[in-house]
Amino acid sequence: MVDEHCCPLVPAQVWHDSRPVEQVRWTNERFGADKYMEITGCMPDTTWWGLKIKWLRDNDPGVLAKAYKLLTVHGFFVRKLTDEWRDSYAAPSGVLDMAKLRYSSTILEALGIPREKLCDLVSPGEVIGCVSKEAAQDTGLPEGIPMGSGAGDQQAGGLGCGVIDPSMAYLNLGTSVVLGTVSRRYVAHRNFIVRAGTLPGSWNPEALLSAGYWMITWFKNNFAREEVQAAERDGIPPEEALDNQAAKVPAGSLGLIVQPYWLGVRQPYWDQNAKGCIVGWTAAHNKEHLYRAIIEGIAYDVRLNLDGIKQVLQTNIEHVRILGGAARSKLSCQIIADVLNAAVSTASTPEATALGAAILAATSIRLYPSMEDAAKNMTRTALTFNPIPENSKMYDRLYRLVYRNCYDAVRPLLKNISDIVGH
Repeated sequence: MVDEHCCPLVPAQVWHDSRPVEQVRWTNERFGADKYMEITGCMPDTTWWGLKIKWLRDNDPGVLAKAYKLLTVHGFFVRKLTDEWRDSYAAPSGVLDMAKLRYSSTILEALGIPREKLCDLVSPGEVIGCVSKEAAQDTGLPEGIPMGSGAGDQQAGGLGCGVIDPSMAYLNLGTSVVLGTVSRRYVAHRNFIVRAGTLPGSWNPEALLSAGYWMITWFKNNFAREEVQAAERDGIPPEEALDNQAAKVPAGSLGLIVQPYWLGVRQPYWDQNAKGCIVGWTAAHNKEHLYRAIIEGIAYDVRLNLDGIKQVLQTNIEHVRILGGAARSKLSCQIIADVLNAAVSTASTPEATALGAAILAATSIRLYPSMEDAAKNMTRTALTFNPIPENSKMYDRLYRLVYRNCYDAVRPLLKNISDIVGH
């Protein structure tokens, strides 16, 4: 929330600020979760920008009245650099009519957001403004340099991997794990959220595992301090040392199964009581088994969500491109290939999201005739991992007979835990 000079009136709320819990409940119960999803492409969640605005409206209505504009991060930087009140429609907000890629009057009215306080929307990959004289003085950028309209980090990452048609998927192995693809038609479903695509006339159905490779950080902090210290003394990344040990564990981790919902679960369950679980402990298991089982659990969840996306979109996704920090882990990439029983390739750069932003910039000033041409010329793959047949057979049985059934089996127990201990 800013005044007419783009000076913030209150501190910004980052995406994982979970204060709008009551606003999510109100949206679910009064507006309707399915109605909200059908319009915006996403289930009500504390992540979304529009519900954060409603939280401020409900808790500090005076500041909303004073605000000249309500800005996403993207819109804030556009204004600071160009003096324009403009935003990309691909900046995630939760207030768009996603089918039409414009603000939804129904959502704005329900959340109490005045349209005049919002920016005008521009397609990603178009010039959204030029560097102003003041911004040039502040940044050292030449005055008048054009600024391209951007997108959310995951959409840009997919573009930076060269994912430009429905036969391809991007898989970001970061703190959170995000799986996405390209759709030429808008479809809303509980199996995924839908983001505005970077390509003209496209959408990005996405599935998110909140914990993702944060699980590796959790493991290091709680179970591998000695191993981390030894790796640092030897001058190698701790993850590489842990990977080397886990690579000696057979596929399937001797039956140890991790459901990695330490930070909750979104699709396909959307369960506020969600918790992680570990099934199959025996005296034969040790740290290395748990470490590998965590990576396998992440891979099982990727398959669960990939199956859900393919089922709804009725598409055949043949190519998976991997980006993000854990794309450096050969063990992770191989396990994912084995669990999916499909070849996967890594992006040529771990910074594929920044490369996607560069593709949007190049398109905006017509260095290439289209965004597809820019992506084809500016991206390439690095390594390809083919599935190991015997591993894939093991993982397929564990996935179908155990992992896919695990959450339904423990879900009522997890609710009882929440009711009893309040956590």
